[in-house]
Amino acid sequence: MSNNENSWGNSTVATKYIYEYLQTVLDFGGDEELQNATAQKKLDYMCRELSELSLSLARAYYADTGQKIGAKTPETPSSNYEALVFALTLSINAPTEEKSKQCAAMAEELAMNLSEIEVERAKREAKKKAEEM
Repeated sequence: MSNNENSWGNSTVATKYIYEYLQTVLDFGGDEELQNATAQKKLDYMCRELSELSLSLARAYYADTGQKIGAKTPETPSSNYEALVFALTLSINAPTEEKSKQCAAMAEELAMNLSEIEVERAKREAKKKAEEM
């Protein structure tokens, strides 16, 4: 499964597995002694289990994408200038007029934070990138 319109890219998650895992945690693993334990013991159990789930998901994401969760991806702009170039490029190559207008509106907002010279440079760079796509 590949979906580049979401923030998780090529990563997939077995939704049923996650649902069942969480249900098991909420049921304290079916352990009657733990179900009747102190609030602190229950909290410790839940924290431990959720920590394990978090690590498991991070490993699965890395296996799916080759990237660590939270790592900056090449598509992630690191400045207003890069974001403007990205928005302009998307506006030029958008699949629909509506998407193009949305990207253009974002570009206009980003341009307000940059100098006129930077905006013109971003436009040239976006046009070049759009032609390369």
